[in-house]
Amino acid sequence: MNKTKCFLILFLFNLIFYNFAHAQTASLTEGCSPLEVDFFAPNGSNTYFWDFQDGATSTLEDPSNTFIDPGTYEVEFSESVGGPVVGTVTITVFSSPELMIAFDPTGGCAPLPVNFTSTSAIDPSITINNYQWVFGDGGVSNTATNTTAHTYNNSGTYTVSLAIETNFESCNSTEIFDDAIVVSTIPGISFSTDPTPPVS
Repeated sequence: MNKTKCFLILFLFNLIFYNFAHAQTASLTEGCSPLEVDFFAPNGSNTYFWDFQDGATSTLEDPSNTFIDPGTYEVEFSESVGGPVVGTVTITVFSSPELMIAFDPTGGCAPLPVNFTSTSAIDPSITINNYQWVFGDGGVSNTATNTTAHTYNNSGTYTVSLAIETNFESCNSTEIFDDAIVVSTIPGISFSTDPTPPVS
């Protein structure tokens, strides 16, 4: 192996090692607002300056920052204020899911079958792995799709809740819908004749 090849290999090795040693990292890079992220400075740095691009900065070695507004942030790490940027970490913040449901019918006589549909507003980058429906009468349903059905066998007013489990822990959400379903009993039917007993 000639000297040129040896030098090239040594140069590439040093470059890879330098980039690895000087790689700033984050505890997570995607999630829903408000998103708290822990940052870690690269090895070998003795001074620290982080610009989170949301108006906040830090001179700590391993700071935390909470991103309130949805968006993409190119967080910059330098070794001093105004110094050259050593590297960046991209943080993507999604809007928190807004859980909403539709149900049909909203009331009636027992036994009452009701169809439920999630009409929630959710960023398309978020994957929902599970919908959990709690019907308020002891019934629970876990589904992979946004629809389910349940039959109410007793009269009463029922509060329904919907929880979603997603591919981002910070995007998991629960919403309670008070007094969503009203179930009545079938009215009793009675009649009388006059005279009693009837005369033929």
